[in-house]
Amino acid sequence: MGEVIFCVTNDSSVGLYNEVVGDIYHSTYGAYSESYEKFLKASGFLSYIKEHDKIRILDICYGIGYNTKVALDEILKLNKVLDTKIDALEYDKSLVNISPFITHQKIDNVINKFLICNTNYHSQMSFWNILAYFYKTRGILHINWANLTLLCPLIRKFYSALCRFQHNIYYNYIPFRTKMGLKTPKLNKTTVTFHFDDARQSILKLQSKYNFIFLDAFTPKKLPTLWSYEFFKELYKLLDEDGVLVTYSSSAAVRGAMLEAGFFVGTSFDANKKVIGTIAAKKKNLIKNELSEFDLGLIKTRAGIFYRDENLNATEANLTARRDDEVRNSDRITSSRYKKDYAKKI
Repeated sequence: MGEVIFCVTNDSSVGLYNEVVGDIYHSTYGAYSESYEKFLKASGFLSYIKEHDKIRILDICYGIGYNTKVALDEILKLNKVLDTKIDALEYDKSLVNISPFITHQKIDNVINKFLICNTNYHSQMSFWNILAYFYKTRGILHINWANLTLLCPLIRKFYSALCRFQHNIYYNYIPFRTKMGLKTPKLNKTTVTFHFDDARQSILKLQSKYNFIFLDAFTPKKLPTLWSYEFFKELYKLLDEDGVLVTYSSSAAVRGAMLEAGFFVGTSFDANKKVIGTIAAKKKNLIKNELSEFDLGLIKTRAGIFYRDENLNATEANLTARRDDEVRNSDRITSSRYKKDYAKKI
């Protein structure tokens, strides 16, 4: 966790910044709000769960779990038991370890307890990961060894209780009475399974068909491996015929890759008609807001040249270098030239 900085976003939810990647996990807009608006509302999830008794979700780049937890919270609000299966892909196990200790006033805390007691969550939980969350509430947002002296008062206060808790998690020993007390009838048919690997390798092993795919990776320029044409081809195979894929990205390269992979692609908007991302589906009627003439034209510019990763194992540097070379040698119009020409037409 040394490379991760905790921060508080505009809706009072905890967000993260990754120093190694140089990118945010959540925008300042708000970690909770981003999940609710850009993924659940934009995808039609809220109406879907009211009309169906079964749902399958693929959460790519789980992070500290907002997309999964907000989805489960909405399911909890229903007056029925929903057969729910979530496959959560995450490379950094330490983020999943700390996920149940990140709370938000709008998310029922029983979900955090559920993640500990009712999933394959039981991994070697670091005492320092647990401590990081508690100390976050005291205003220390960047947890590393340099903060050790600041942590000392808290260590004395929480050490005994937290170590007992860590011991129970480590040995997968949570008393039966505790487990039963944490169960809620509305989550009795819910399963969350974590997959700790490069997401490109994880998706090749999945067998389910998903009603919803949440793609919440770092931006394409920071992590091109999860935005390539070949990656979207695999996601197309995993998506149910009536399912949708949603992401916050509105990149021309991303949309171009989606179209090339066979998806129908559209734009997602918030209540103020502001663009908040992209939605893709196998059926055209599932796209409420089709790409505009401007967007389709932009995809045909150099900006729309997508990443290629034929064997799904190329490095970020190789993918970036290959695309940059293709852009330099392309006879397509530049995006800046296209925007100027388009502005003259309207």
